Amino acid sequence: MTTRGLDVLKTPVDGAQEPVTLEELKLHLAIDFDDHDTLLALLLVDAREEVEKYTGLSLIQSNVTARWESLTSAELPYGPVIGAVTGADDYTLEGVSFRRLCAGASSPVEVSYLAGYPIEIPAGLKLAIIKLASDHFTERTGVKVDGNGIQVLPNNWKTVAAKYSRKSWLG
Repeated sequence: MTTRGLDVLKTPVDGAQEPVTLEELKLHLAIDFDDHDTLLALLLVDAREEVEKYTGLSLIQSNVTARWESLTSAELPYGPVIGAVTGADDYTLEGVSFRRLCAGASSPVEVSYLAGYPIEIPAGLKLAIIKLASDHFTERTGVKVDGNGIQVLPNNWKTVAAKYSRKSWLG
C-alpha cells in the first residue's frame, strides 16, 4: 500500500490464529451443520481483513514493515506494536502500544516490528467481524431485493468497528 509516501507490507506470522472462530460465527448464524464450513472460514478471513483495513489495526499477529519517503512524525501503521521497532535509530519512539516516530528533520525511514493483539482483540471488534461475515453469508450479492426494490445493505459492522479506528496514519 502506498499513501503519501508510505509503503506498508503486513504479513501474518506463521500459525497466527483468526480472532473469531468458525464455531463463534456458526453460533451467531444458528448453523449446527458443517455444509458451509469452508465458505464460512473464508468469509471470516475476508471480514477480519476488511475490519483491519477500516480500523488500521492488526487483529492477528503480523510482521509489519513501513517505509516513508519523507517523515518527521507519524504513528506506526497497524498497531498495536508488540516489542521492539527496528530501523528507528535516528527517531524518537513515543507511546506504548500505538507507537509514534518523531524526528527533528524530515528523512526517509524504514522500520519493522511485530503488531497485533497478543491475547484477544476487544469484544467490539470480534462482533464487527462476526457481523460482516454474517452479512456476506446471508446476503451474498451485497444487495437485498425485496418488495421495495433493490437496497444496499447497511454496513452496521462499520459502526461497531469505527470506535477502534487508528487510521490517522493514512491521512
